[in-house]
Amino acid sequence: MSLQMLSPREWAAAMLADGTACILDVETSGLEGSIIEVAVIDAASGAVLLDTLVDCGPVQIEPDAHAVHSITAADLDDAPRWPEVFAQLAAITSGRQVLAYNAQFDQGRVLHDCHRSGIDPGHLAEAGRWQCVMARRCAALGLGQRDVCGSVAVTARSPTSARPARWCSCSLRDCPTRPDSPRLRTGSAPSSDRCVLRRSTLIVWVREVSTGHTDKTTCTSGTG
Repeated sequence: MSLQMLSPREWAAAMLADGTACILDVETSGLEGSIIEVAVIDAASGAVLLDTLVDCGPVQIEPDAHAVHSITAADLDDAPRWPEVFAQLAAITSGRQVLAYNAQFDQGRVLHDCHRSGIDPGHLAEAGRWQCVMARRCAALGLGQRDVCGSVAVTARSPTSARPARWCSCSLRDCPTRPDSPRLRTGSAPSSDRCVLRRSTLIVWVREVSTGHTDKTTCTSGTG
């Protein structure tokens, strides 16, 4: 049966099976900019598979984007370039479903940087490879295509597109594994703890949907 035919609960249970899916999160230089940080964790265990900053070259980080993730150009000085990072990303995601808060946004940025670098995106260009956690959780909550707090409409161009933890914080008490590991470069960006929270929160949300106990009250409004 197609994943799209599954109920939110059935879908979440399938995504939590060992080796089935991973959760991807990116930070970018802007809504239509390049990826400057990418992390991938195993959806079943929370194990960190990839966590690195990305040197995006002569691309300026927009003020609105910096306000969200606090990453500066100086933070990227020793970071690997996209071709190196993508080689790891492609290997990690091979044979897995890729979950993202707003999958359209994250996939769009991956394809953008592959095109910019003259790289074949391979399986990551497949629409069926990506699964949108936001859409599935909103369906479970009966909210339609709205943010998980049920208060702000989310569009592909909204600053909230890939930033569920900007104003929402979830308890991680039900998440046995708190993904945290050294980056692939020396040092870390000021956003490190918030990024770990966001990726862990996505696991919590998928687990909530799988149990059928999804509740808007597990999220509280804030500025992240």
